[in-house]
Amino acid sequence: VVNEDAMARNLEGDYGLILSEEYMVVLARSLGRERAHNIVYQAAGISRDQRIPLHEALLAIDSSIREHFESWPLVASEGIGKSAWICEQARSQWDEVRTEVKPSKKHTSSA
Repeated sequence: VVNEDAMARNLEGDYGLILSEEYMVVLARSLGRERAHNIVYQAAGISRDQRIPLHEALLAIDSSIREHFESWPLVASEGIGKSAWICEQARSQWDEVRTEVKPSKKHTSSA
């Protein structure tokens, strides 16, 4: 049996850092992977040092950051008890990324 209240408290207790990857994936679509990584990495440091939620640290770096998201801020506890929903979200994002990345041409050896 999963204690959903305890799980939600634990998820929120890390200041939203568990969502770092999700923030980076969304930001990478419009800012590029390297810039998104740098912003989220910097925000994670601020979040830990100042003990503030990750989304507040992101806004401290760039107040327009929320414009890149359909829903703001991301909430880790939204997925508790919704494993099918989480899997569908992951599959959907994977499909989206996979269609954006063009496969490289394979080189054939003449040997």
